Amino acid sequence: MSTEASEDAHSPLISENNDSHSAGGGASTISTISNRTMGRGQKFIVTLCILVTELCERLTFYGVTANLLLFSSSELKLAAPWPSTINYLFQGTCYLIPLLGGWLADTYMGRFNTIYGSSLLYVVGTLLLAAVSMRDDMFKKN
Repeated sequence: MSTEASEDAHSPLISENNDSHSAGGGASTISTISNRTMGRGQKFIVTLCILVTELCERLTFYGVTANLLLFSSSELKLAAPWPSTINYLFQGTCYLIPLLGGWLADTYMGRFNTIYGSSLLYVVGTLLLAAVSMRDDMFKKN
């Protein structure tokens, strides 16, 4: 084991000053806002934004998984094992994709770009699911 790797193993991931440093995988991490410079109100707003985002994400996930089973059995007219198989594949994919996202964030894109990209993908996918589930007769005038 080299001494450089040993030094990296014992160095903190978040520096005390606002320096840019490498996170091991090649992506640089820049600490632009320190906890010391953020006021109490700013911390509250940031925390509230994170909590609201996570709430919306979880509501969307559980809403999609519950309706995916019903949609695939009633609208798509799939036989007995297929709706649950599709539902389990969707859930498994949703729980395994963060591993790929973590790898991308650490090696190529950085954490913020990965969050922006995955959030955009999540919103587009949810909108496409809603668009596919609409019937043609919803848009016809009587």
